[in-house]
Amino acid sequence: MRNDLHALLLAVLCVAACSSIESEEERLIWQNPNYQPRIKEIGQFCDRSFAVVILGNSITYGGDWPQLLQRDDVLNMGIGSDITAGFLQRLDLVMQVNPHCCCIMGGINDLYDDIPVNRVAENLATAVERLQEHGIEPILHAVLAVSPRWREAELHNRRVRKLNQQLRRWAVRRQIAFVDLNPVLAPEGILLDRYTTDGVHLTPAAYAEWAKALLPLLPSQ
Repeated sequence: MRNDLHALLLAVLCVAACSSIESEEERLIWQNPNYQPRIKEIGQFCDRSFAVVILGNSITYGGDWPQLLQRDDVLNMGIGSDITAGFLQRLDLVMQVNPHCCCIMGGINDLYDDIPVNRVAENLATAVERLQEHGIEPILHAVLAVSPRWREAELHNRRVRKLNQQLRRWAVRRQIAFVDLNPVLAPEGILLDRYTTDGVHLTPAAYAEWAKALLPLLPSQ
């Protein structure tokens, strides 16, 4: 009897914790001043098709992807300060443009907002699964490390490594493409100065390396 009560209590606590996380994620999404204006901007392109969608936060948003990939069928769906729950909120926009593949990079904002590593991994896995259900090929990215120029870099880089370990294992099990730019941009576990403008956002040289990694994985034009 005591074991049954203990199990019930754990279940109740788990549900409460999940609800709390979801509420916090919702708050972070809708309090982000970039979110709704950028959704409207992206929506203007949703009456046509794109072969490639790049989904993410400000790191994604900062890339000129048609120029980087030398193709005009690429749609940038990055939103500054966004979290992975925000990616899930706008997956319907991804479906509307009927891409062949969707590249996903994000999670660093979640970690800085103290969203648990397991929850971030769960959100990214859910995004990948929903894309696959709609016949869209996912290209999942590892989260980039930050440099010591960014606040609490050592603490958060430990969380980045833990998250990336989970994402890599999951990608291998699901047999999906997994792109990890850290060996090039952060070979010692910290983002190199020549690849970052402020400790987290990327320089043109970093975007060039990212594009180089993506090109072999994209559909032909």
